[in-house]
Amino acid sequence: MALTYLSQSHPWMAEAENLRNRALFLDLASAVREVLLDSMRKAAQRPCPQWLLSLIHYWESTQAQVITLNYDTLVESAARLCTQVYFAGLLPDRYYPFPMTPLRREWEEFSLRSYKSDPASFRLFKLHGSINWLYSGSVSPGAETVYYAALDDVWRPSPVLELGVTDKTPLIVPPVAEKVVYFQHPHVRGMWREAAAAVKCATGVFCLGYSLPDLDITMRFFLNRNHPGNSTPFLLVDLRDLSDHFREMLPQHVYDLDSLYVRPDDPVPTFADRLVH
Repeated sequence: MALTYLSQSHPWMAEAENLRNRALFLDLASAVREVLLDSMRKAAQRPCPQWLLSLIHYWESTQAQVITLNYDTLVESAARLCTQVYFAGLLPDRYYPFPMTPLRREWEEFSLRSYKSDPASFRLFKLHGSINWLYSGSVSPGAETVYYAALDDVWRPSPVLELGVTDKTPLIVPPVAEKVVYFQHPHVRGMWREAAAAVKCATGVFCLGYSLPDLDITMRFFLNRNHPGNSTPFLLVDLRDLSDHFREMLPQHVYDLDSLYVRPDDPVPTFADRLVH
C-alpha cells in the first residue's frame, strides 16, 4: 500500500510533493533490486542445485512456456550452465519473447538476433519485469528502449552483478495494488499477450510457489480469461494446499486443480525430480 501511494499522482497534492513521492518510489524500486542482488549472491555461494538444472533441461527438451512474476535472474543463470548456446557466445535473452539492446558495447554483435526465441529452447515470460532490464524510469515509457545487463551468470567463479550505469533504473512492475501504468510499455504488454497465447494452448499448468493473492487482480483476470478449456490440469506445487483458495479465484469447471505436489518441505525440488524422471 505504501508503494502504491508513492507511485501515484494524487489530486489533493501539489505537483512538487507528487514528484518527491515519485522520486522516493524510484529509490525504493532500486532498493528492491539491491535486496535481490544480495540474495542472489548468497544463493551463488552454493553450487546450482541439480533439481534446477534438471528442470531447465526438461523445459528445453519440451519447449516449455514458463511464466514467472519474479524479478531475479536465477533461472537465466542456471540455463547458462545447461545449454550449448553459450559456447557460441550468445546471451540468455534468447529466452525472452522480445529483443533487447545489450548494455555493454562489446555485446552489440549479439543483439537483435531474432524476434522469437530459439525454437529448441523454452521461453521465459517475466511478466513483472526483471532486475537486469533497464530503462529511464519514466512514468510514460512509450516505446522506450529496454537495455539488457549482465546479471545472468551468478554461478560463475567471479560473477558480474553490477550494472555500471547511473542513468537507468530496473524495469520492474513493483508490488503495488494498481499496476496499469507499468503495463504501458509495448515490450511488457507484448509479453503478457504472448504469455496469454501460451496459456490458451496449454495442455496442463504447473503452478510453482504462487498463491494468487486476493489483491493480484491482474493475474486473476489473466488466468480467468485465457484458460485453455474445460478440465485443464492445474497442479499446485507449494508448501500449503491452496486448492480451496484457487477454486474461489478461478472459474468453475475450467481448471482441474490437483494438489499432488503439495508438501510441507521442499515441494519444488520434489516436483522437479518427479517431473523429469
